[in-house]
Amino acid sequence: MKNLFSFLVLTALAVAGCKSFDKELADTMRADLNKLEAMAPAFETLNTTLGNISNQLNAAPEAMKTEGNVAYQNLTRMSGAMAQKFQATIAEYNDLTGKFRTLVADYSAGKIKTEEATKEYGALLLAMEGYTTVLDQMNQRADAMQAEMAKLSASWNAKAEEAAE
Repeated sequence: MKNLFSFLVLTALAVAGCKSFDKELADTMRADLNKLEAMAPAFETLNTTLGNISNQLNAAPEAMKTEGNVAYQNLTRMSGAMAQKFQATIAEYNDLTGKFRTLVADYSAGKIKTEEATKEYGALLLAMEGYTTVLDQMNQRADAMQAEMAKLSASWNAKAEEAAE
């Protein structure tokens, strides 16, 4: 009888442990997922900005594109590097968002235990925290590139006007 009682208690504890669900944890994970997903428009805007810079560089007069024009060459290199960095960052961002969605869905559906969800959530949260900083840095660099392109174009146009006079 004592063994049967112990067996029933252990079984009940095991079942309770498997079915554990922390509503507060689930709500917190959903809120953080929403914050992560809210970054998507900022990434789209940055992509548009980088595309515009690339288009401006490509549309520059051929005479401006000479190897002797160090400012233009630097902008071209920076634009290429930013495009590569953006592609890598957006791929990582999309992967992280997918993992976060899966975690929230699996935990909410009871497919994983609270302990496992908490561990995975911690790792995803650390990865998520860096995206705001990366996005800000890339936007600052893109703004600086746009300003440099405007300065370069203005200087080029002024030289062309002087030569025409």
